[in-house]
Amino acid sequence: MVMKRMPRPFIEGFVHVQRDVDRLFDGLLMGSKSSMQSVGALWNPLADVCESCEHVVVTFELPGIDRESIELTYEDDHLIVRGTRRRRQLNQEHSCNRIEIDYGPFVRAIRMESAVDISQAKAHYEDGLLEVTLPKIGEQHNQTVKVRID
Repeated sequence: MVMKRMPRPFIEGFVHVQRDVDRLFDGLLMGSKSSMQSVGALWNPLADVCESCEHVVVTFELPGIDRESIELTYEDDHLIVRGTRRRRQLNQEHSCNRIEIDYGPFVRAIRMESAVDISQAKAHYEDGLLEVTLPKIGEQHNQTVKVRID
């Protein structure tokens, strides 16, 4: 019996679908705003959430996005990043055989599991990565605050 391997692009397509479905169910099960707010978004950036005893650090992957088009807010225990990645203009002589990069508006909301002091939040954007450092505090306060990006 001869077994054929599936073409790599075919398999890679399913990896992206699995990631998106996992993110949707994570948001629904954890009560995250990310699944609800992403309805108007065309794509959702990936994020890492790391904690120490003193800080929560959230890193968003935002390659190809101008700092000025990124909005970072904190609302109801959620760190929310919004913006738009604009499609770059191609020479009219070129035609694309494949377009895999997501363009358009995006939004991603990360629920903070620990109480954080949003007034002391620091954000740094470099090389397509937005790193947000939030100091931990004793009790949670529901408020809306816009965070400045350096």
